[in-house]
Amino acid sequence: MSNSKRTPCASSRVDPIYIALTALIIIASGNALATQKCVSANGTVTYSDQLCPAESKSKSIGDDDTVPGAQVKYYEVEGKDFPALPGGSHGSTTWSVSYRYTARTESSACVIDSVTTKLEGTMTIPNWAGAGSAPSGAQARWSRYISALRTHEMGHMQIGRKFEIAVKNSLMKMRAASCGELEGESRRRFDALLEDYRRIERDYDTQTRHGATQGAYLQ
Repeated sequence: MSNSKRTPCASSRVDPIYIALTALIIIASGNALATQKCVSANGTVTYSDQLCPAESKSKSIGDDDTVPGAQVKYYEVEGKDFPALPGGSHGSTTWSVSYRYTARTESSACVIDSVTTKLEGTMTIPNWAGAGSAPSGAQARWSRYISALRTHEMGHMQIGRKFEIAVKNSLMKMRAASCGELEGESRRRFDALLEDYRRIERDYDTQTRHGATQGAYLQ
């Protein structure tokens, strides 16, 4: 038996002894933008979907090599001396984990033979395009803040990575009297782990005060 599931949506049946599930964790939402990281001669960092100035160092932005499967996206904020940021959280992280397994019958039991997992996620943080022409003190404040905010959001992505690993480890070599029972038990394990990692997400934000203890605050 096989099911496809995206939490918290309902499941739909597909085919025998093959299962695919996806857990979706949304910490917040945001707008997508930007593909270039520009570092000026004085160290100011900005992001843009345009080419960096000739005197700046540039790096293409997309996949984040800290956590495979992570994307970093940016939304623009305006301001001459300092950006006008929206109310509430300035950063967001969305990640999803999916897995598929194959199973075989063995000694009147159904046994998971292999598990494949996949993590996909997006961090969204602000980009102040006018930072390069702002006063040096404002540039320093902004660079410090964005670095700390990115660190906090990456922490959320790393929790998703740990959840992915936990799912794979929990399901490997799992067995039941029938493949139907195996399907049900695998779902229960998946859901239990998901609840655990939802709690870990909440605890992470509580302990870091949504990044404030990591430096994600504006002085």
